[in-house]
Amino acid sequence: MLDPKEILIGNLTASLNQSQRYIVIAFGASVFTVLLAFGTPGDIKAPIGPAEILVGKPVAIALSFAVFWVAAVMASFYVSRIDTIIAYIDNPELVIASVTYPSILTIRPHFPRYGATLLAPVLAVTALLHMYGYQLLGVWQIVGIFVLIAPHLGLAYELREAIGESVRNQRAIEKVCAKEMTANGATITTKHCFVIPNYWRDPDTFVRVKTEDGDTYFLVTHGRDFVRELTTEEAVGFRLTNRCS
Repeated sequence: MLDPKEILIGNLTASLNQSQRYIVIAFGASVFTVLLAFGTPGDIKAPIGPAEILVGKPVAIALSFAVFWVAAVMASFYVSRIDTIIAYIDNPELVIASVTYPSILTIRPHFPRYGATLLAPVLAVTALLHMYGYQLLGVWQIVGIFVLIAPHLGLAYELREAIGESVRNQRAIEKVCAKEMTANGATITTKHCFVIPNYWRDPDTFVRVKTEDGDTYFLVTHGRDFVRELTTEEAVGFRLTNRCS
């Protein structure tokens, strides 16, 4: 009998893969739309099942916009399922291990995620402006553009932080609180701890503990269950004090 945790982890990986796939499809559709908008008029070969048919440029652009919109909706659906699956797993170590899956959604720097989700609607709107210009200034035209790009804006909001980052941060705070309680007998709660954003040291999380005696900085390395208090020189070297001031 399969372990439910294994099923959930498999579903999480599949959802990450499908989400990234639809994001790439939407981006490709936006690029194709721009090429059509700025290209010369003429018939386009469109694959319909095993065959190819010739369609006019307006039809090809309409099909491209349809793919652009549907792919973003599907990507949003899979991203929402990811949050549900993570809640069902209810095991920080398993979640952190699972989100090491190579994906745009799990990478810590913001640029790949925002670039993949926001550049596509920019390209789509650029194509529309090139084709219709000032004709898009009507109320219903603006509403139509918003409906067209709304799934992408929602997707960018859902991916404002990497998948699994909140779980990683919460686990780091709990580890630091436990270490302080064990080592110093200090009553440190999660209200005293703050995660400092870390976009480059991928296995690590920096935590600042704020007390009456001053701020203390910790380095938590995920995967090795390693927690270490940083010296003042190390905190300055990692530019943690500048980001907290």
